[in-house]
Amino acid sequence: MKHTLALTAAAFGLVLGLQATPASAGTNITIYDVEVNPAETASVLTPVASTFGYGQIVLTTSVGIVDAWCIDLYHDIYVGGGQSLPYTTGPIVTNGNGVDLTPTQIAEIAGLMVHYTALAGTPDNSLATQLAIWSVEYPGVFTYSAGASATNEANTLIALAPSLVGRSDALISLQGLQGLATADPRLVPEPASLALLGAGLAGLGLIRRKHAR
Repeated sequence: MKHTLALTAAAFGLVLGLQATPASAGTNITIYDVEVNPAETASVLTPVASTFGYGQIVLTTSVGIVDAWCIDLYHDIYVGGGQSLPYTTGPIVTNGNGVDLTPTQIAEIAGLMVHYTALAGTPDNSLATQLAIWSVEYPGVFTYSAGASATNEANTLIALAPSLVGRSDALISLQGLQGLATADPRLVPEPASLALLGAGLAGLGLIRRKHAR
């Protein structure tokens, strides 16, 4: 994970706070700008080594301004403007190392993303949320060094994660770049919508069988 000011190679996952047209599963999204705000410096020790200002990410995309989080420690996305990075939406399946995530991990990561909106939004809150997401995603593998305040809050969030509620989906790079994640309800299909879709497909199946007789 290498970092420069104009073009920063860092790994970002998404919790989308869209301010424009709602999207849905299978929607193509283009990222034009990636910024970190607020950020506090921490050092990731394992599974990869890097020291940067981590925290919530603000993206400018084809569907509006998006709030983001790093979820993939193994692949890169560039920081800065003047970009045109194509992504599509789909289910979260693995972490950045290709290891399957459990339903519990996916739910806890989404819950942490959503919970951040209830926090004060300080750099400590932002960094602690990021560290907690990584800790849930890479259990027993992720280690880091950060200030006492952010570390204490990250530990609190990790303990809180099983009780948090959230749904999430993935943003999948169409150029082999960073795989991302979103907990924005406008990008994640609603359970009711999924039920209706299932009912509709079942109905089509009955009609098809009827015509086949």
